[in-house]
Amino acid sequence: MTADPMDGVIERADLEPGALRAALAARQPGGGSSSDVRVVRAPGRVNLIGEHTDYNLGLVLPAAIDLEIRLASVPTDDGRVEIELLADGERDGFDLDAVPVAADRWIDYPAGVAWALTEAGLPVRGFRGVLGSNLPMASGLSSSAALELASAWAFLDPPELAAHGLDGMRLAQICQRAENVHVGVNSGLMDQFASSLGRAGSAMLLDCRSLEYRAVRLPLDDHALVVCDSGSPRRLGASEYNAGRAQGGRAVAVMAASPFGSTTRPGGDAST
Repeated sequence: MTADPMDGVIERADLEPGALRAALAARQPGGGSSSDVRVVRAPGRVNLIGEHTDYNLGLVLPAAIDLEIRLASVPTDDGRVEIELLADGERDGFDLDAVPVAADRWIDYPAGVAWALTEAGLPVRGFRGVLGSNLPMASGLSSSAALELASAWAFLDPPELAAHGLDGMRLAQICQRAENVHVGVNSGLMDQFASSLGRAGSAMLLDCRSLEYRAVRLPLDDHALVVCDSGSPRRLGASEYNAGRAQGGRAVAVMAASPFGSTTRPGGDAST
């Protein structure tokens, strides 16, 4: 894989909107007034309860964190998308009318989102942008989902979800489809959900079967969520992830077929 936008994190000060606007102006001279610049952000997440249960339609309890991706962009009318990584200056892009197939590059995620938004009948617009992150990749903090959500908000024109009849859950589902179908990783919905709908001071309880969710306040006045680096990079490829998901699905099917895999609710109706 070529350089990833989360290989090199940048300082918090360099993620401030003013700094990102200045960085974009330096790279896009004559690219429009400052009022044309859109700055969007999407956080990473930690998961408190429910590993592997999202794609098996169980309960999860993720929480958005203060490590994030930010993308400053200027919309264009030529259908071209170009993004520069502030961490190392790498640029990549594609044309909206010829979204390339996934090729194990970081640009696969924005490209997949453009494809999924278009498939959902939503208008997308090209842009020139700069991307900064203090969210490390390959660390289990959902950097890919954050990149998808940030890209989605940059693509939509106008960026307000209500203008397109969307809410945060539907946008998360579209980004999940981008990862499942375009990138080829059969992830569940938890990561995109947490990045799209996370709330300050709370974890988010999601029932992945019904998609009902609610905020669960965390006792952060007296406690803190701490992310510890084990020193062992998360090196899970798409094929390994997909194999794990298939194994989980087979396990769920076996348990559902077992007499111990069903419960009886008051009134006599049975459910697995």
